[in-house]
Amino acid sequence: VEGFFANPKAQVDSRGWGHVQSFSFEGNVVFRPVYSPLLRGHEYNIKDSVSFEVVVVADGRHEAVNLAGPDREADAPEPGEGEAPWEDAARHELESFIGLNQKWLLAEGEDLLRSFSATDQQRVISQGTLKGVHDPCKVLHVRVRKAKEAEGELEPFEQRTGRRQRMFGPWTDEEWAAWNQGLPPPPKRPARDETWGNEDGCGCFFGSLDPEIDETALGTFAGAAGTVTFVKIFKDRETGESRGCGKVFYETPEMAQRAIQELHKQKFQSRWITCELLGEENRKRRKTQEPMPHTPAADMEGPRLLPVSGFAASDTLQSKVDLCYAAFEDLLVNHDPVSTGKGIVWMVRSLIREINEIFEGDTAGKQAVLQRFKSHNWFWENEQQIKWQATKNRINISKVSPSTPMWREKQEQLRNQQGGWQGEQVGFVQAAKQWDATMNGVWSAVQQPDAAPSGQSGPTRPVPPRPPQQRLPPQHQW
Repeated sequence: VEGFFANPKAQVDSRGWGHVQSFSFEGNVVFRPVYSPLLRGHEYNIKDSVSFEVVVVADGRHEAVNLAGPDREADAPEPGEGEAPWEDAARHELESFIGLNQKWLLAEGEDLLRSFSATDQQRVISQGTLKGVHDPCKVLHVRVRKAKEAEGELEPFEQRTGRRQRMFGPWTDEEWAAWNQGLPPPPKRPARDETWGNEDGCGCFFGSLDPEIDETALGTFAGAAGTVTFVKIFKDRETGESRGCGKVFYETPEMAQRAIQELHKQKFQSRWITCELLGEENRKRRKTQEPMPHTPAADMEGPRLLPVSGFAASDTLQSKVDLCYAAFEDLLVNHDPVSTGKGIVWMVRSLIREINEIFEGDTAGKQAVLQRFKSHNWFWENEQQIKWQATKNRINISKVSPSTPMWREKQEQLRNQQGGWQGEQVGFVQAAKQWDATMNGVWSAVQQPDAAPSGQSGPTRPVPPRPPQQRLPPQHQW
């Protein structure tokens, strides 16, 4: 087909594809330079003449291939002859990817991608465009590695490199260069010790060591108890500094026991060190903690105030509440702190505990007892607060202080009952002075009654009666 270019060469090279248009039909046809080897080194611009072949590629679309300028038409193959890479789906996808990413892939990246296996090429292509990539070779290797990790073919990078660095130390420049090329690091012999466990009992754990002590110094010190076969100082994984402890293996278990007997609690370079059998539980943790014997409630809480057997099945809720309230009032009247050795507050708290035990599982019964007990003034007079504890579903009693909301509510209630006094409560002396000031006018009228004017006769003003004594506001001790 005869036609012309619709895009200049610079634009086609930057994005890996362009358009051509025929003289005989309308519309543009896509072409890729990779399918037109005769265009290499050929300069062209918009409207420049070109001949091409229209084919159906592997993805089912029509594209122009085997483009040739006027001076190379004789070298172009006949339609349907020669190689047809566009018919291979995998190859066509690869060429399309290379063409679309030519700007960022560069020559070295293209060579590396073509050298990959078909599986690795597909892994790279499936992860999208390379737009904005500065190091295409490294990105290609990373894409292959991540795909292998996702498929389970390769251990995750963090685990693989972290374990390797713990075993061999940081990577060298040569190893990083090999990794950038997709090659595994050269194998090395592990530097870690193989003395895991202590089945034969030859290992000892040394603690409280000075951070400056190295393995040579520890081996020399431990050698006083026998022949040492292995020494290691435990170090911090991130900082590499000593953690102040280590392990030593002896030739026989008898030597290890001798080290425990002779070196434990001995001074080594200004510190008293510890020596224990490796793998044995810490001495402090080995101390057995005997369970505390259970003491009956009667021994701990004094005499019980409610019937031990609880209530009868025929008792109503009101009768149960009445019984608890009667026990409470009897306790307040007949309690003897000398004979019981317990104070009244302590005994009331014990009664509340007994009520919670007897009404276990009966929330309505507990709350009925609570409402009955709240009406008694003993709690307020003794600075105690009885309330419902929702978190544990029980009645609770605690000490009241001026910082608690209940104390402030009670204070406000008392002020309202005293006739709406405002401000802070005054003492007895201040209250007496205020009352006396209000009565000055009354007493003056009593002591000096008004007399009639001279020269006039008439009845005198009656003397007002002495006003009744006003009750002073009661004082409370808080």
